[in-house]
Amino acid sequence: MDRSRRLAFHHVGIATFALGVAFVASGCGDDTKTSADAAVLSPKDAAGSEALAVKDAPQADTPLGTADAGIDAAAVDASIIDASQIDSTKPIDATTALDGATAIDGGAASPLCTSLVNPVFVLSGDTQVPILKQVGKVLRAQADPTTIVWVATGSCSIINTLYTGANITPNGSYIPSDPKWDASSGTVPTCTMPAGGIPADLGIPIVFPDACSTDTPPAGLGAIKGPVQSFVFVVPTASSATAISAEEAYLTFGFGQAGQVSPWINESFYFIRTATKGTQVSLGALIKVPAAKWKGQAFDKSTDVASKVATATSPDQAIGILGTEIYDSSANRAVLRTLTLQTYGQNLGYLPDSLASAFDKRSVRDGHYVGWSHVFYMTNVDATGTPTKARVKTIVDAFTGGSGAAAIGVNTVALAASNGLVPACAMTVQRSKEGGALAVATPATPCGCSFEASVGSVPAACVACTSDATCATGTHCSYGYCEAADGRTSLGDCAAPGADIPNSACTGRTTSPKRPVPTLQQQNGGVLPALP
Repeated sequence: MDRSRRLAFHHVGIATFALGVAFVASGCGDDTKTSADAAVLSPKDAAGSEALAVKDAPQADTPLGTADAGIDAAAVDASIIDASQIDSTKPIDATTALDGATAIDGGAASPLCTSLVNPVFVLSGDTQVPILKQVGKVLRAQADPTTIVWVATGSCSIINTLYTGANITPNGSYIPSDPKWDASSGTVPTCTMPAGGIPADLGIPIVFPDACSTDTPPAGLGAIKGPVQSFVFVVPTASSATAISAEEAYLTFGFGQAGQVSPWINESFYFIRTATKGTQVSLGALIKVPAAKWKGQAFDKSTDVASKVATATSPDQAIGILGTEIYDSSANRAVLRTLTLQTYGQNLGYLPDSLASAFDKRSVRDGHYVGWSHVFYMTNVDATGTPTKARVKTIVDAFTGGSGAAAIGVNTVALAASNGLVPACAMTVQRSKEGGALAVATPATPCGCSFEASVGSVPAACVACTSDATCATGTHCSYGYCEAADGRTSLGDCAAPGADIPNSACTGRTTSPKRPVPTLQQQNGGVLPALP
């Protein structure tokens, strides 16, 4: 199925969740409010710091239904999503000015960001901007609207900003009030930050916070674990390469041409990210090459990497790194190929999906493909780990399946699936650190079948249901399908994992044979040499 498929924002019934959400009525119908109503954010508590609490997102006790949640369907964006076209902001570091500061909304000059209706200020990794825009449009269409104002930057820049309490100073991009605005291709207006900037309400990095900083976070700052994002090594379709091992990646990106890994022997054809970007931080942790030590040409935007790899004048020597939600666009899959990845100690190489043509992320979900991390939602939280600001909680709930998602009519599983992400309820493995070892995970309310239905391929083992009464013994109705307690109903093509998760047996998946030991490793007595 084409990856740029239609996103369905379903009107859903309120499921039973542990946490509630409160809304503050604004009574505003236009894009701006009076200066007296401008949001003033409290500075972070600098006294009595404590360890950052990483909280797993809540899961619904029952699957999302289809009851009307009170949203005008015409105001909800259900347009086809093409990740190659929707990165319309310029990813920047938090200290760099944003281009297009004079962009307009409805013919008006760029407004002051704090004058927008109920603004929530977000620092986001560029890979998360497309999904942020989709949720932002839904929130903007509510009777009590929220305006998401964001600045796109690297994951480590986000974490550093939140840890230090620095203000957002570049101009922001925001969701306009026009109900006809297209979240996938519409022009994104910008607003001007007040003098001195403003604190971030929410940060969205795509790596574990301690992958970027070992500093003690401010008191009250939480990191809520969200869906899984996977990362891939890509080459042009004209390349002869189809596979890479962690050892080969270590020597290629850690040593460059001195690594002697054919065909990647020319550093000018390595297309990578800047050192603060989550894609490079995550893959770097996996292959054991710190993000700052990578060889190659660094680019700020994922779309630039995709373009450079696709148009490389020497296809065999070209290689790059992308988040799968960027790779998965129909345009990029037409000109790029993801390499199978064989991690350290693994006997075969796997793709993120079961097949090159699939979008099911089965090998991510069951631990055969290890190039992934979580999206995190970093914000001030109370003692229970709940965001202290109601509007921020609603945004986080939309991404994680909390009660706020149902309240605004967002189907979290479909939302994640349509953006190349995997909701936690579809995962059967977990990790506790960037690039760390995998362990078995058992989701409280499995959604693997629902996830596969959202990407267009429902395994025969997935039986639709309306209640437990329609399911076989040992299974329960979860997200509209009969699911086994271990969440593996849709993963029957592989055996339940033992202690060695990446090497559990599978049938029918695209794999590559075990890669040979690289030359430089052989010359070093069979061990990888230390990085230069």
